[in-house]
Amino acid sequence: MTRSTMRTASAVLAVAATLFVAGCGSDGGSDASVDVPDVTNLILQTAQQNIERLGLTAEVVDSSGDAVVADDPATYVVVEQDPADRTVDAGTAVTLTVEPRD
Repeated sequence: MTRSTMRTASAVLAVAATLFVAGCGSDGGSDASVDVPDVTNLILQTAQQNIERLGLTAEVVDSSGDAVVADDPATYVVVEQDPADRTVDAGTAVTLTVEPRD
């Protein structure tokens, strides 16, 4: 493939991904409920994607409750989450407690 074709394909994929994510969001109503998935033992990157795909937000903390800014979310694993195993309103924050991966 030529560079031009690759750039075009990349642009098309980026637009498709943006439209997909926009279509997966909440309709803005507070009456939408979401089952919180269990994301413990997952790599942070995967856990955040699973949470955000459902219209929830992910807050990342360490075991002491301090916020974690993960430059590379693939280097952390989720060890706890709150809430877990229940239904919440769309837009609810899910706190993900993480540790560095071995």
